[in-house]
Amino acid sequence: VLPDGLSAVLVADVSGKGLSAAVQTASVKYSLRAFAAEAAAPALVIRRLNLILSRESSGLGEHFVTLFYAVYDPATGRFAYVSAGHETQVLVRASGGVVELKATGPILGITEFDYEQSVEYLEPEDAVVLFTDGLTEARNSRQELFELERVQALLESLADDLDPVIVVSHLVTAAITWAEGKPQDDLALMVVQRELRRDAPPPPRAEVVQADISELGELLFDFTFQSMPDYAAEVRQ
Repeated sequence: VLPDGLSAVLVADVSGKGLSAAVQTASVKYSLRAFAAEAAAPALVIRRLNLILSRESSGLGEHFVTLFYAVYDPATGRFAYVSAGHETQVLVRASGGVVELKATGPILGITEFDYEQSVEYLEPEDAVVLFTDGLTEARNSRQELFELERVQALLESLADDLDPVIVVSHLVTAAITWAEGKPQDDLALMVVQRELRRDAPPPPRAEVVQADISELGELLFDFTFQSMPDYAAEVRQ
């Protein structure tokens, strides 16, 4: 939980197994937690994390990390995210259809990189489904992958009821069934759904304020942003 009612959302996958992979997982986890407490913008958090990992003499060693990090505002539905080489994730619209949340940069710790963030807005009852490659790479006896297309098709069929418990149950069952009861990899799943609040006040309107600064001196830079509470921290940073 972040200040101002925001929530941090994270799904990551570390290659390899054993003690060394566990150590790298802990290093990434606690470093990210520290940076998230200081910065509201996901891009800034992941840039700082990646900078440390890429500059360390040991780096990530024999392991690599893919990561999807987002900051979600339940009040406005704003979902800002950075994906460092992670699997394409899925936003499911309650009104129908899906949006692919693709990687916005390379995997962590390989090189210094200015990660950019993307933003989607969740309408009431929309859901973001986050997962590791244990879902899409589930294999059957013919070595066929479950793949993203089947995940999306299943999620679209559930658009009338995106309750997180139902979504997770259907996805896990489908993956295990596809793998004929013998999944080869571990699987992490998370569902973030915006609640339908019938008594909620309407969201604030975004307004653009124009000011004449021609007589104030030299213009150093010029930009426009929406006048909404969830933008303020990122603009300051």
